[in-house]
Amino acid sequence: MRKVVKLFKRSPVRNDNLQYYVKSEDKKELTLLLDSKTRWSTLLTMFERFHRLKNSIRKSLIDLDLHIEFSDE
Repeated sequence: MRKVVKLFKRSPVRNDNLQYYVKSEDKKELTLLLDSKTRWSTLLTMFERFHRLKNSIRKSLIDLDLHIEFSDE
């Protein structure tokens, strides 16, 4: 999950692609959040935001031809 979040946070082009799908589904702009390894409380917020944007992330990865699979585990 961290790998995917970093992928979008480090590239403005990829993030713009993601935001296109986020805006079409949620009608507002939501960014992915990266947790801090030393703060346990940030892990939950990262999971929640990732889960909320999972469909948009999948669509964006397909557009960018990046083959990253998610499992429910």
